[in-house]
Amino acid sequence: MDDVMKEDLEDLADAGRTALGTIALVAAVVVGSVLVVVLGITVWQHYEGPIIRQEVLNQRHQPGYVDAQNSACRTDIKDYTAAQRDFARDRGDTDAQAADRAHMNAALTDCQSAAGQLSPDEVASDVKQFLSAHSGGGQ
Repeated sequence: MDDVMKEDLEDLADAGRTALGTIALVAAVVVGSVLVVVLGITVWQHYEGPIIRQEVLNQRHQPGYVDAQNSACRTDIKDYTAAQRDFARDRGDTDAQAADRAHMNAALTDCQSAAGQLSPDEVASDVKQFLSAHSGGGQ
């Protein structure tokens, strides 16, 4: 009986060593992979520049950016107004009114998003007025 137990313990010890070896190998592969990725990014940035270029970060300072955002808002205001007219026209048709309401909400959300890219001083007065009237304050 002692020999059988001794063999079982030896088998168990072998299995434990195999498991530890496997864990160590997996850990080495993970650490190696992380080092390769970090080294690759470092070399890339050295030769190609930052992953997010300064031009992208400064996009809002490009000529015409403020006007483009305000213009997008004005288009959204026109869409909102058209959806309001459609809503009034579709009285009694709940499905059509629901679609009109969704169109108004989408136009308002788009305008809020465009205006949100600007500082409060850059938002045009008509856009501010629309946002205050329809979204509880605006910019």
